[in-house]
Formats: sequence, C-alpha cells, structure tokens
Amino acid sequence: MRDASVVIVGASTAGAAAAYTLRAVGHEGPITLVGAEDTAPYERPPLSKTVLTAAEEPEAVWLLPTDTYASRDITLRLGAPVTSVELASGGFSLTIEDREQIAADVVVLATGGRARRPAGLPEDPRIHVLRTWADARALRAHMRTAHRALVLGSGLIGAECAASASAQGLDVEVLEMQTTPFPSIASRAVRTTLLRTFAEHGVRFRTGVTVNNCTPTDDGLVVQLSDGTVLEVDLLVVGIGIEPATELAERAGAATERGVLVDESMRTSVPGLYAAGDVASRRLGGRLIRHEHFASAQAQGEAAARAIAGLEPVPLPTPWAWSDQFSHRLEVPGEPDAADYTRLRQPGDGQIVEFSIADSRLVGLTALDQPRVVREARRLIGGRLRGSANDLERTDVPLKQLVDAP
Repeated sequence: MRDASVVIVGASTAGAAAAYTLRAVGHEGPITLVGAEDTAPYERPPLSKTVLTAAEEPEAVWLLPTDTYASRDITLRLGAPVTSVELASGGFSLTIEDREQIAADVVVLATGGRARRPAGLPEDPRIHVLRTWADARALRAHMRTAHRALVLGSGLIGAECAASASAQGLDVEVLEMQTTPFPSIASRAVRTTLLRTFAEHGVRFRTGVTVNNCTPTDDGLVVQLSDGTVLEVDLLVVGIGIEPATELAERAGAATERGVLVDESMRTSVPGLYAAGDVASRRLGGRLIRHEHFASAQAQGEAAARAIAGLEPVPLPTPWAWSDQFSHRLEVPGEPDAADYTRLRQPGDGQIVEFSIADSRLVGLTALDQPRVVREARRLIGGRLRGSANDLERTDVPLKQLVDAP
C-alpha cells in the first residue's frame, strides 16, 4: 500500500504523528491531513498551564515545524471540518463542510473528542470549556479581568485550570460531583497531598454536589448547587472530560464502544479505516481502555502509520500521563486502576510513589515529584516482583533490583 492515498481526519497529536511517520517509513502515495481548526497541529498540554499563566501573549507550541508538511509532501487542509466518511468503490468518500468531496484509499480518524457540558448549562461567553487553542485564549483573556472562578470537575484539566486561575490571583472554588476530590487519581496519599496544596493556595473544594441551575446576569453568573447553595462568580470553567467524536466512524460502519474500537495496530472493524488518539478504544486484558494523553496519542498515530505501510506492529509504549499543579508534578505511568493491591513509598517533603501490583507484577504507579523513579519504573511496568512487595517501600534500593524487566 505504498502508493495508497491516505486522508487523516484531525490535525491533532495523533494525526500529525500518523502523517509524519508515513513519510518517514517510505510511504509514497498522497497524504492529506485535514483539520477543523484554523491552526496547524499544536501541543495541547500547555493549554491549561502556561498558555493561561504566561505573562506575555502565548504562542502555540507546534508539534512539527510548520514547513515540515510541505517539505514532506503532506497536504495540510485547515479550517475544513469533515462531516461525513462513507464507503466508496475501492475506498472512501469524505465530505468537507457538507459540500466538497475527496476520495481516499485509506482513512485515519484522529478526531479526538468534544468537551462535555452539563445538560441545561446556558450558552454564555463567561462559561468556558478547554479543548482548543481558541478555548485557551478566550479563558486566558477572561481570567485577566475576573475575580471569582468556579471550576466544575477535579480531573486533570479541572485541577490544572483551578491551579492556573489561583496563580493569576482569582478566588477559586472547585465542584466535584464525586465524594472525593481528584477521583481519577488512584492514590489516596497523592490526593491528600494535592488537596492540602490547593488549600494552602486558597482553593476551596465542594464534593458530592452538582449544578442545578446557572443564570447569567449583568454582573456575572449565579450558580445554584444541588445542595441548595447559591454562588455568584465571574467565570465558570467546565472540566468534566470529553465525549469521543465517534460519529464519522459510525457513519462508515465501524464498531464503537466508549470510542472507536481498534486493535493493537489501530485498525477498526472496517478494512482501510484506522483510528488513533483520544477517539480510539481497545480491549486489553479483558478491559476496555481509552487513553486521553499526549504520549499515547503520538504512539498510536505512529502505530497506525506503520500498519498502513505494511510494517510489523511495534508494541505500544506504557501509558503515561502527567500533570503540573502548582509546584507539583503528578505522573501516572501504567494502569494503576488494574491493581490488586498497592505499596506506598514516601521519601519526604511531599514526595510520594504508590506502586500498583496485580498478579505479583508491577502494573502501574502514581507519583508526586519523583521523576527519577518514574523514568526507571516506566521500563519495568509489566515486570514480576523479585521478592516481597513490601520492599517497594524502601528508598535505598534501586527499583530495577526489585522488579524484573518485562
């Protein structure tokens, strides 16, 4: 398939990785990267951090130098939302903005997802989600004039936005519908430390509550909570996750379940159709997995490209997520939720590593301010413990002496 025409839908991390890798492994056919946004593919992790807090007007961090696409003979179509992908004779027919059709032998869906919004939340410029460069710039501008911010959700995006708003001097409150703050973090010790840090910066949390009503006024937003509390704020940030954009895959007849179902090479159930990044889900060890993280999106885009080029699949790297919240660096490699039990290492000064064990193997960890241990552990996840799991609590023995390489 070296001369097949490939259209990649989504100028995202996964989409850019697929396009670049195709050329790097010798694909000779036409490659078109189509993006709904007007900007070339950029890194999304800074959107909730430096883009919001930098003193100077930020610039996008491009995934590739902008001249890379032309120099690699990759056609970049921006501001061009794809509205339909359908099977056609020998391939696919894609519709852009309901009027222009393009043909492809192979299609890669790297469409990511849409930020979730609670039902009934009004449309108002003071209510923000954070998914795109335009979202981040709008939120940044509003933070410069606001005093009181309410953040819905304490996942990674919600927590990062709350920390960034607090760093800009705003009075910040976080609502979490679960009874525990930071519910996506498996380690109780890490959650406790982060909650203490947020409290030290004046950020307040309300848990086990939701928004019943939000009324825009001339002075701001009046938010009524499910426990009867009424809050008056200047801006509202919704950080409650995404809905994977599976519509194009469904239109093409691909199987979906909490995302577009793929195998280890990012193939969907439809021949010639691939999916990668936040939109892709796959079964692993009886579990349905969908990773919404930069490193996974990049690796999956590369995997799809290798499969299109007819190369042997390379095992996907260990999942790895990270988050900067105030002075803390949170890192989560592997699959901590798959643990049968855990072991906690606390070197001091708020540093924490919680190891996740299943079937006497290291399956993941949750770490706070422990980059050296994380670097070592990422190479060992999946490996069997050499001795007692209690040895993982020791700080005087290198991890490679406690866990066999997988």
